[in-house]
Amino acid sequence: MSIKSITATMLLVTLLLVVSKQAYSFDGWLNIHITASHAKRTYMDKTGNNVEYNQNNFGLGVSLPYNSNIDVRAGFYDNSFNATSVYAGADLYVNPSRFVTVGVNTGVATGYENTPAHTSTLAPMLMPHITFKMKNFRTEIGYVPSFDPKQVAFWTFSVGTRF
Repeated sequence: MSIKSITATMLLVTLLLVVSKQAYSFDGWLNIHITASHAKRTYMDKTGNNVEYNQNNFGLGVSLPYNSNIDVRAGFYDNSFNATSVYAGADLYVNPSRFVTVGVNTGVATGYENTPAHTSTLAPMLMPHITFKMKNFRTEIGYVPSFDPKQVAFWTFSVGTRF
């Protein structure tokens, strides 16, 4: 079994454990990842060619409440290099019952080890965000800063619905 398969299995088992713990309440969110906007339009691939970043980062995820200011998140999306990424982590936020909420998503993501980002199998994830909620619908705008010169900062956009 490869490292990728083990990682994906571990993330799926974690998600299922969280879902089973929270399933009785149905107090979670279905997240629909839509797009990203990168600070640069292109990156250089292994052969030295300039390639455009994938701006259509479609994917799905779930967020389940852990307590009043923390959600546990997991899901998948098409990453900036046209590979599938699986992620798991936590969303820490303030003002959970307000129309506007700010917070930070933190955790790990797969799918970047054979890309120009040159990360390990599990890449750390840190994304401050602002969320606009109205009843059972929300819109989230996130920003992933660049901590490494080999990487590029980008904005993300997703929508969600309560389930």
